[in-house]
Amino acid sequence: MRTIHLIKTNLEKAFMSYYFIVSVILTFILFITCSLYYDYDANCDVSILNAFFNTERSQMLQNTQFCSYNVLQNSISGWMKMFVPMIVSFPFVSSQCTEHITGASRLSSIRISKHSYQTGTFLSAMLIGGFILAIGFAIFSICVAFMFPSISLYD
Repeated sequence: MRTIHLIKTNLEKAFMSYYFIVSVILTFILFITCSLYYDYDANCDVSILNAFFNTERSQMLQNTQFCSYNVLQNSISGWMKMFVPMIVSFPFVSSQCTEHITGASRLSSIRISKHSYQTGTFLSAMLIGGFILAIGFAIFSICVAFMFPSISLYD
């Protein structure tokens, strides 16, 4: 029961910090700057944001690479896999550092068992990271649904 209370408290601290919003925004930026396709004429990768601003709607309807389904599928690139662990840990790391500096983590681990404290801290860090990634991807998916044509519009 104390572990659940610790998880609830850690989630409240993380959701109320501005690092949470910054992490969601950074996750969204990482999704939107991923490579959509490789342009052989210009000899460069074309990002999702660049493809939206520099491609006409009629041209998007001629090529299925611009389908919203393909855009969502291509949104996870190498950079995303590299930076996500750092970005999703921002809100939790800041509160854990503050707890460690003030000595509140030692007091909490004395009040509840050390195993319960470590388990609750680990589970809340995983939940916070998952929430950040899910919210960032949901915002990105909504934007893609409005920016790019649906697969049903293609012949």
